[in-house]
Amino acid sequence: MMKRDSYLYGKFIEIPEIPADIIMRRVELLNDNLSELLAVPHLKRDTVRVNAILKAIDFWERMSYTN
Repeated sequence: MMKRDSYLYGKFIEIPEIPADIIMRRVELLNDNLSELLAVPHLKRDTVRVNAILKAIDFWERMSYTN
């Protein structure tokens, strides 16, 4: 669950939104990198990195829903 801005920044201030095209570009780049990592055989795959990328994709996709 996302925290309110006032919780994170200490008081209510206007936080600039991240443009949707920037968010989508980040997701595209993450997906490209994920595809490369998943092309490696399963037993040789860097699963820690794969999980980090999946987490980043989830984060940016959730950010796109809040804009």
